[in-house]
Amino acid sequence: MKKTLRIFNQGWNIIIAFILIGLLLGCNKLVEVDPPANSIVTKQAFVDDANANAAISGIYSSFISKSSANRFGNGWMTYFCGLSADELVPVTLTGSPDVYYRNVVQSDDGIIHSVWSQAYGIIYQANACIEGVNNSKNISESGRRQFIGEALFLRSLSYYYLTSMFGDVPFITSTNWKENMAVPRRNVLEVQNEIIKDLLVASDQLPINYSLFQDERIRATKWACYALLCRLYLEHKKWTECNRIASLIIENTSLFGLEEQLNNVFLKNSREAILQWHSSSDISTYNVLPEASLLLPVSNAANLQVYLSNGLVNCFDSIDLRRINWIGEVTDGADTFLYPYKYKVGRGQMQVNAPVLEYYMVIRLAEVVLNRAIARVMNNDFSGGLADLNLIRTRAGLASLNSTSQDTILNMIQSESRKEMFCEWGHRWFSLKLSGALDSVMSKAAIDKNSQWASFRRLFPISLVELNNNPAATQNPGY
Repeated sequence: MKKTLRIFNQGWNIIIAFILIGLLLGCNKLVEVDPPANSIVTKQAFVDDANANAAISGIYSSFISKSSANRFGNGWMTYFCGLSADELVPVTLTGSPDVYYRNVVQSDDGIIHSVWSQAYGIIYQANACIEGVNNSKNISESGRRQFIGEALFLRSLSYYYLTSMFGDVPFITSTNWKENMAVPRRNVLEVQNEIIKDLLVASDQLPINYSLFQDERIRATKWACYALLCRLYLEHKKWTECNRIASLIIENTSLFGLEEQLNNVFLKNSREAILQWHSSSDISTYNVLPEASLLLPVSNAANLQVYLSNGLVNCFDSIDLRRINWIGEVTDGADTFLYPYKYKVGRGQMQVNAPVLEYYMVIRLAEVVLNRAIARVMNNDFSGGLADLNLIRTRAGLASLNSTSQDTILNMIQSESRKEMFCEWGHRWFSLKLSGALDSVMSKAAIDKNSQWASFRRLFPISLVELNNNPAATQNPGY
């Protein structure tokens, strides 16, 4: 595969325009903006269960966006973390994609500010819902538990990615804008411990199935809380707790199972889905997901923005069904580019009022299986860890692996995770940090990127806008 420099085409200009619109919409600090009269923070939003339910639905819409612009919750984590890691390569070595690819992003970067402000916007909405539901006298007890549970989960999900990207962050749990204007950054472990507490509360209040949502897997349940807890327990080295929580999900075979056919994994309401975003009514009447519009080419010779790195492609065996089904190929003259093809509906297949076939995957079962594999091996349950690893390999059409070495098995799981979870919400970037392999992997990747890796880049910079607006804000070391 050849690296080729190309001029921005019309399709890329459209995407950049969408991004700029998102930046302009998010350029003011949330706490400095008066909420509109019809905002979820008004008392009318919580007069009864139906109105409160609509307010909670609005938080989900904020993740997936009400415009065609990519955002924190519908594509940027995959796109920019994939470029920062060793997954994606920009076709055109210029602009924001190249800055992230070469790991030279700075605090004045607009994307960094937009991710930060959008995440805190969602946190503000969640806090407003919690306050509104708690203060309402007309919401049923069952509704109260569900709505607060969903708000806690969505706030926790936002904080999880903020801490994963930036480390220490302000932990805000109210809508008091005067106080929120100068909240200092809090230690990442303290914030994540607060997330764990909130998820445990939410898991007791959320539904145990999707029947309340017409069997659509588009809102948080107990199982979404458990899956996010698995990640946090791994990061905190709580192997037994991770194993226990993961097992509760995996053993719930009435709801979940690995899809036998890989091309079914990312379809709407797949059995592998623990949580998906439903985008069709939020973005427009089109049938395409924002992330897919970034990653998939429009045609065989135009509009590809990024492609998969040689290092990622070469780690697949030729018979690996993920290589066959989840990697697409496009030609441009003499050049061939391979791109992520987990989602099949991109701009080239975009139609007005067409049936929606795919929902945006947020959390899925395969990740939970791999997380349990790590937890089991760290608890010296090598056979259990290998069994989980081989579940994923068998689905990919590969032979089972075996070893009696803890380090060897962990390396096997890391390798399998790279192939299974590539280009999903920055999973590769975060898993390299979790395993302690980020510095060594990125030092080697820097050679291909024609750049130099510095360890402080494991955290992104705090936005210059935030530093200017918040007198208590501090910058990450190295920036």
